[in-house]
Amino acid sequence: MKKTAGILLKTAMLILALMMLPALLDAGKAGKGPLSPEMLPDYNYIRIVKQLLHQNRFREASELCGDIIARKLPGSEEAKALKKLCDQEISYAANRLRRGAKGFLTGSSGSLEEAGGALISDMIIYGDIRDLAMQGWLKMNGQETDPLLITLSSLGLCTELMEWADWMPAVLKALRKAGALTEHFAGTLQKCASRALKTGTMDQATAVLFQNLSTLLRSHSFQRSACLLRQVQTPGDLALFLKIGERSPATPYLLIKCGGTDGAFVLRKFGGSTTGIHFLEQAARKGPAGVAFLKRYTPYKAVKWGAHLSKMIYLGHLYDFIAHAAETFRAAFWGFWLLALMMGGYGLTVLYDFYRVVRKIHLLRERRKRSVRFRERPSGESAKGT
Repeated sequence: MKKTAGILLKTAMLILALMMLPALLDAGKAGKGPLSPEMLPDYNYIRIVKQLLHQNRFREASELCGDIIARKLPGSEEAKALKKLCDQEISYAANRLRRGAKGFLTGSSGSLEEAGGALISDMIIYGDIRDLAMQGWLKMNGQETDPLLITLSSLGLCTELMEWADWMPAVLKALRKAGALTEHFAGTLQKCASRALKTGTMDQATAVLFQNLSTLLRSHSFQRSACLLRQVQTPGDLALFLKIGERSPATPYLLIKCGGTDGAFVLRKFGGSTTGIHFLEQAARKGPAGVAFLKRYTPYKAVKWGAHLSKMIYLGHLYDFIAHAAETFRAAFWGFWLLALMMGGYGLTVLYDFYRVVRKIHLLRERRKRSVRFRERPSGESAKGT
């Protein structure tokens, strides 16, 4: 019994040492870098502003200039001049009218005015009929159609029977045409819209989803909403981005604009707590470097006493605790390494114990074979004598 307990103890120590090894290796690599996003320099977003101007996205560029000025980021003076330029272009009536007419006739959503024109056409049924006709033409010619556009257009024609605003299908169609909806999220929207179209009402999950979409579109401009939705995979992502936006309105947009999928990753990773949102605010000031820092940063998570070891491993609490402590305190880094080496060295002796067990089993088998041969030998000799 004591030998069995010793083997189990050594095995547990060896496994624990191996579990500590990845966290310590990662902490050693990260130990040379900054310990918090505050240690990084502020990012100059003027480069992104100029990219937006080159793409004729004046509204989004103007809003980004406003964020630069409000947060006193590098390039604030240049941002003031660029914002005036953007506002002048936005207010130029002829250009706005031309873009709005293009959106009304074709349903395109390349700019805010085009999206507005497309929305107006959808609100007066013309847009829904136009889009259904275009999808039917594509189907007749053997080209790929968009099920979401078909469902939303059909829904837009019968919104008098629905309990929610007529403008929602029109806005979603504009976002879809602008390429702002991921395939996974578009599939979810299609299922929800199809259920609403069949039943004439919305279930709770659909109501929450469309309410969150309404909140996003009312609190953000069309361009910012499109930027955020390009990284939304599930309704949970949308709810999380809105929650972060309540605390820091520009943070989700800035992180996704400068970090793309990595920015969405850190939003999901840190957006669930107040401390995490504080880290996100700091990273938004630092730009891509802040996103890269948070992507590899391992936050401390309290390990609850009495929690199941399997649950701690599955949730990554043990890894986070060791990596965070080793990165923050140099003494803890070397202390954990010493502990891991001691437990690993003691645990490796279990291999000798297993060897002894296997050798003992082998010797017992050999002894049994010899005893069987010894018992069978006299009977064979007596048979020869007779």
